[in-house]
Amino acid sequence: AQLTDAKLVGDDTVNGTAVTAYDFYAKDSSGMHGPMRVFIAKDTSLPLRIHMEDPQGHGSVDMDYSYGTNPQIEVPGCLGK
Repeated sequence: AQLTDAKLVGDDTVNGTAVTAYDFYAKDSSGMHGPMRVFIAKDTSLPLRIHMEDPQGHGSVDMDYSYGTNPQIEVPGCLGK
């Protein structure tokens, strides 16, 4: 699995929206990375932010996501079954 060790962190807010936060690790050819934190909106179940810390403690990155009023998200065929 590319994403592992998901763990519930708890409730929070992102830009005034109620979210649930989870920590996880990502695996690629160079090894394990993380923990990273994803913030999932309680009202839509869509991710609003992914937060990543530099392992050496030199900073962090937030990737914020926004959606239109009626988002259309397609599930890839490989995940649909």
